[in-house]
Amino acid sequence: MRLIGRSFRLHPIPHAIAITGAVLFAVSVVALSRAVAWVTDELIVPGLGGEGVGNDRLITGFMIVLLIALLRGAGAVVRRYYLAMAEFRTEGSWRAQLFAQYLRQPVTFHRSTPTGQLLAHTDNDLVVAGIVLKPLAFAVATVVLAFLAVVSLTLVHPWFGFVGLVLLPILAVVNQVYTRKVAGPAAEVQQAVAGVTNVAHESFDGIMVVKTLGRTDDEVGRMRRASEDPVSY
Repeated sequence: MRLIGRSFRLHPIPHAIAITGAVLFAVSVVALSRAVAWVTDELIVPGLGGEGVGNDRLITGFMIVLLIALLRGAGAVVRRYYLAMAEFRTEGSWRAQLFAQYLRQPVTFHRSTPTGQLLAHTDNDLVVAGIVLKPLAFAVATVVLAFLAVVSLTLVHPWFGFVGLVLLPILAVVNQVYTRKVAGPAAEVQQAVAGVTNVAHESFDGIMVVKTLGRTDDEVGRMRRASEDPVSY
């Protein structure tokens, strides 16, 4: 949540537009279901029953469904485009801040810290940190969609609304448990990537020394061991 808050403060406009598009998508999903229900009851059933339907009602039903479908598509496009914009701008801002932090460190820090680890922090770690921004607008839209879905189900029948109201908190708890379970393995993956990156950078940086001393096979074996057991590196 802190990362999301920092990103929102850095680039509020793309985030706000993305959330607006996501909410529009959620509203249009529920509205489309209601529109299809109306078209079925007022146009399809009477038409198949032989009662007949006027052209004006057919055009009205067609325009309603078309308009809602267009709004749904527009909401999805706006959500994805501006959320991607916010994500990439945030990564750029964080990377610039991290570079500035590196430049403020003393020379002893750079000598004692492997270059591969520094590169992993500036590249892969920031990409992974930016991943948490991907579901932001979608999560907000999910909350809105859940609320509207419960209201819509309640209008159909109170028991339908009750079932939806019970299931949604259960799903939220399951998702929270899953998120906590994967936090540890995700951190181990990041540590492993940093270890392999460090070994790779050392190999590339000292390639001439390795070639001169005829240590190519040893270095290849070291890279293979680092890939198979990255935690130990």
